[in-house]
Amino acid sequence: MGVRPAPLGAIIKMWKLERNSVYVDLRITPTYYGRYYDDLGAITTNIRKAQLICSSIESQDPDNRIRLTVDYLDRYDYTPFLNMEVKNDQNGNLDTRLFRKPQKKLLTLNASSHHPLSVKEHTATNMYDTAESVSSSTPVLCVDTTA
Repeated sequence: MGVRPAPLGAIIKMWKLERNSVYVDLRITPTYYGRYYDDLGAITTNIRKAQLICSSIESQDPDNRIRLTVDYLDRYDYTPFLNMEVKNDQNGNLDTRLFRKPQKKLLTLNASSHHPLSVKEHTATNMYDTAESVSSSTPVLCVDTTA
């Protein structure tokens, strides 16, 4: 999505595909269905319904360019979605934690760059805030920002 109107185009295209598939097909009754631009997330009772959602959306695409995949949660394994990983815990609740793609570079902002010190401090603070906001468990690392 390197072109400025591309995100809006993705939203409109996915909405049109969903409008004629997910929202009208009575065989598809997900517990949860959500989308962020072109990333879809759904909670279903079994893998067959998850695959039915994907095939229903793909069949609505006149260009046949949409290819959806199913990452089905194994019993206690994490699966990535956006900037977090999701898994079922022993009680059937969703557990989330921060996820960074493997190709993501570890260098966020060089400490010797010419950015103001406040920008460097807030970059680090925001990284921890993001990790805390997407994680369902208590944070492992506490940072003292008053020093």
